[in-house]
Amino acid sequence: MARAGPIATCLAVLVALMCGLTAMAQPGPSSRTLDTLFERLKTATDPGAIEALEAAIWDEWVTLREPELAGLMADGIRRLQRRDFAGAIASFDRLIERAPHLSEAWNKRATAHWLNSDHEASVRDIAETLKREPRHFGALSGLGMIYAERGQYEAAIRAWEAALLHNPHMAGVREQLDKARALAGAGKT
Repeated sequence: MARAGPIATCLAVLVALMCGLTAMAQPGPSSRTLDTLFERLKTATDPGAIEALEAAIWDEWVTLREPELAGLMADGIRRLQRRDFAGAIASFDRLIERAPHLSEAWNKRATAHWLNSDHEASVRDIAETLKREPRHFGALSGLGMIYAERGQYEAAIRAWEAALLHNPHMAGVREQLDKARALAGAGKT
């Protein structure tokens, strides 16, 4: 197996952070709540507030009221954490069958596909995520990573710029964006 590059390492860290969140007892994402959180995130300057707002957004995306759906989300996340990607995909498949409107179900399955080296399936699920939640900075960041791995730097730039539009505080994405811009510029000479 090839050694993971910096992009893969960044995504692995992102996945670990996302998987650390729990899926319990709250309703599905509230548009009004998310709107408020995103507005506050764009203007926040305090690192503690930024971290809390990001966590609150992820919580809105991942928490579910219905026990069966929450159980499937939690099972898929546990399987991701154990690197049981096929099992995680199966859990997220069942969740998507029961609740296809949940953007985070699609995003989690996209992550599992990516970690399972199925980038085409990951891109398809990211597209479904973004249909349901166009501000999903995690999905946009992951899409940028996939494009960069393919050498599609212009597409990576667009994805990362969109991610930063919704969450301007992602330093790792900013760094990758700068690298992609340099590589895209080098390819034009």
